[in-house]
Amino acid sequence: MSRQDEPDSLPSPPESEKMRRGRPSRKEAQAIDRRVLDAARACFLANGFAGTTMDAIASHAGVTKVTLYQRYADKVALLRAMMRERVETWSVMAQQRPAPRGDTLEDRLRYFARSMLHWSQDAEVKAFGNLIRECWGSARPVAEEVQSIRDGRMIDVLEEQMAQFRVKEGVVIENPRQLAAIFVGMLTAFPGNAADPGAVVSEQSMAGYADKVVDILFSGRAGW
Repeated sequence: MSRQDEPDSLPSPPESEKMRRGRPSRKEAQAIDRRVLDAARACFLANGFAGTTMDAIASHAGVTKVTLYQRYADKVALLRAMMRERVETWSVMAQQRPAPRGDTLEDRLRYFARSMLHWSQDAEVKAFGNLIRECWGSARPVAEEVQSIRDGRMIDVLEEQMAQFRVKEGVVIENPRQLAAIFVGMLTAFPGNAADPGAVVSEQSMAGYADKVVDILFSGRAGW
């Protein structure tokens, strides 16, 4: 079934059917929500936005299309929910990592640069990057929104670090957030980010690129 053939919404089951089946408990509803998001992630990452249908997601999740459309009006809404959920999950995982190392701003940024590049080579993260690049039409704003949220979380952390060391070391940084955004932008340009999800990028390559980004940033320190 093509996207054009899919209805924007489906009618709810007759009241008699609801009474016969009964409403799911809160725990059951949460389990269904989890299955739907997991199925959406699996289908979107495997087949891309264009190659995924609501039918396929419903089948993968083991729910009816009625159940799926009661939760999400269309494929774009489900894409947004799935992507936002993964960004939140990644944020929680990042907070559980060991505290950043380094007693100077330069050392701390080298640590962050290497950590971010290492994280960017995670198979799921790379697959999400490919999915974002492949989104088109009504899905494009969703992909850009999620990309902005993801980058924004990293910029928030770096801005805090730069503001902290600006006081600690007496470093002149006129706009810590802008400098953090420039730093993230340079890391995003790492060639390994565009490689196939299955490609292996060496630790040496990531460390070398991370150090180069920090060196370039500090070489322009007069412009901070």
